[in-house]
Formats: sequence, C-alpha cells, structure tokens
Amino acid sequence: DSLVGVCMPECTKQECTTTTSTQPPNQDAASLPSLSASGFTMGGCCSSPKTPEQRRARRQARLLTRVLQPRLGGLPGLDAINALASACGGPRGHVTHDAMLAMLRVQESVLTARFCTILGGRGHSACGGSTRSCGTLEGLLGALANLNARIPVRTQAAAVSHARAVGEHEARLAFAFALYDLDGNGSVSRQEVADVVEQSMGGNQKKIATTVRVALGCDADLAGGGNGDGTIDFTEFKRVAEKLPGFLYPSFSLYEILREYSSHAATALALLHSAPATVG
Repeated sequence: DSLVGVCMPECTKQECTTTTSTQPPNQDAASLPSLSASGFTMGGCCSSPKTPEQRRARRQARLLTRVLQPRLGGLPGLDAINALASACGGPRGHVTHDAMLAMLRVQESVLTARFCTILGGRGHSACGGSTRSCGTLEGLLGALANLNARIPVRTQAAAVSHARAVGEHEARLAFAFALYDLDGNGSVSRQEVADVVEQSMGGNQKKIATTVRVALGCDADLAGGGNGDGTIDFTEFKRVAEKLPGFLYPSFSLYEILREYSSHAATALALLHSAPATVG
C-alpha cells in the first residue's frame, strides 16, 4: 500500500477506520464506481515511516496541511511556507506522489495518478514506488488556486489573470474531463473510458462491464457510431455526464477533496514567491 508510512502523525487508529461516502441519489448502485473501489478511502495510514523517502513524504504532507489548512481559520504564515519549501527543495522542488496522497488521506488510483501527471509529475508506477513526483510545489499550489477560482486546473500562472471563471458544475466537469483524458490529447477515447472505469472498480468485472456498456452507449462516437473516430470532445463529454452522472462520481469526489485544500493556495503561492532567498 503506497500510503503505509506516509500519513500525518496525528492519524490515530480510530481515525483510520475506512469510511466510504454514500452514492448520489437516484442512481443505479450497480452501475456506479464506489469510492472505496476508486481508492478514496481513509484507511491504512498509521504505520511509522521506515525509509528516508517515506519520512520525506510524511514531512511534506504535514507541512502542506499546515499551510493549506491553517488552524483557527487563519492564513498561511511565512515560517510555514519556508519550512514547506525547504522540505520540497524550493518553489520548483518536487512534491512526492505519496505526500499528496497522505495530505488528502486517499489511496492511489488511476485518477490521482492522472492528476499528478497533469501537474508535471514523473509518471505513474506500481504501488510502493518511493520517488514518484506530483510536480513542483509551485505547480501544485497553482493548480489548487485554479480549482478554488474555478478556472481550468492546467492554466499557467502567466495566463491566470486572463482566464475565465466558470460555474461550479462546469468546473467539476472540466476537471473530470482533464482526468479522463489520460493521454492529454484534448479528447476522451473509448479505451480511456474503459481504462478509467476498470481501474476505478477494483476488479469487479460485472460492475465494470455494466458501467462501460452504459457509459459508452450514451454517445454515438464512443459507441462506434457518429463520425466513427471513437473519441469525444468536452461538449460531447458533458452530454454523457448528463445522461449518466454516476459515471463521473469518482472524479467529482477527488475534486471535492482537493477543493478542501484550495482556499489558501493563492495566498501560499504569493508568499512562496515573496521570499525566494529564504526558501531556496
């Protein structure tokens, strides 16, 4: 388990009892990926770190939480920002994949791996890989700030001031589309839909087959009709989501978890860039 040894030390055995959110209303439970199967659970994180990489991930996770969820409703402090930057190797130093998982208290999934790839991470490997990156510290803070402002998560810092904010529902769909577009080519293919559903369901072949069949049948291109290219763009993706909302439930769950850490990200990013000499 990639979370072993990297969770924050405040985590107790009682807190680590696995919890799973309920399914959204009016959905066929048999056709929905469950949060527990998707890796969005709260368990398995109480072991002590055993390697330098695990200790680094735990320290990064603890400092990220201190910065992004300051106690008593305060704002991130410069001392905390400096400590976080030091733990990551500077603003352009890398946050480990395991640190992000431990901060969010979720398990690894195809969607968390894709999110790290969007941030410029060094790719996805088997569970237990100790040196995987989730992109740079400034990249992670920037992506969280974008989520809070409801602009595309991949918007570069230089373009943020010109980006158009969208409504909450549209922002959730755009985030889901970015995750399901596994190869980053701007469209979602039949194979990508199948891959995400299969890897999100933990080997439950019956549920996988049902969900893939229903999802693919919602769009002519994915079903093999239409123009026959087997891919859908964002507009078509939204039509699929309207017909089968539960299809995107795992990505929406990750979106909500990330949003919980986003409200102070812009402030943290500004502080990170305000003292480059001290944070290296």
